[in-house]
Amino acid sequence: MIVESLLTCIVFVLFYLFFPDNPTTAHFLTREEKIVAIKRVQGNQNGIETKVWKKHQCVNYSLLVAYLVP
Repeated sequence: MIVESLLTCIVFVLFYLFFPDNPTTAHFLTREEKIVAIKRVQGNQNGIETKVWKKHQCVNYSLLVAYLVP
């Protein structure tokens, strides 16, 4: 159990350090690929980066109901 916890912590740190938070900061994409990624998000009318959390993004009510109802 300690090994799995340690592995999870290591993976978390790697993701935190190397995983980009939006297409404009992705070091592995070329300039053209970044433009394509941004245009794809614009086509869906979504933002590239959102700093505000919404309650429905954090809570999965179907799982909550499944745990509460026997």
